[in-house]
Amino acid sequence: MSNPKCRNWLKYHAIIRTFIQRKYGISIRQLESIVFLWDEGIFKVKDAVNYFKAMTIGRAVLASLINDGYIDSAGEKKYFTLTPKADQIIREYYDYVNMNREMDESEIEVVDTPSHRLYSFVKDLSYNR
Repeated sequence: MSNPKCRNWLKYHAIIRTFIQRKYGISIRQLESIVFLWDEGIFKVKDAVNYFKAMTIGRAVLASLINDGYIDSAGEKKYFTLTPKADQIIREYYDYVNMNREMDESEIEVVDTPSHRLYSFVKDLSYNR
């Protein structure tokens, strides 16, 4: 049996999530929602609303996803899909979580901000694969 700890891809999840949130100005509820909806393709509004109810998120998040350009109509009024903007965020998120991409200092303000401290912390960690 292989050691499951050798591929602890979620080890830096909280750091990566915070980085993505700050980079794109996306709330945690919005990010969690587009992660959930990412592989759904085209979905009905009622399916998204059911997810939001189960996660106690509420309809306001759905409205913010639409208003902030993460979800768009998929032709018919009751069908939606994620936008290329949301797709890019999730692809980048997975690249970091799967350790296929390292945080680049050019992507972060190089001043003494929480983002810079976050970058410095991650840069000091070893990505043992």
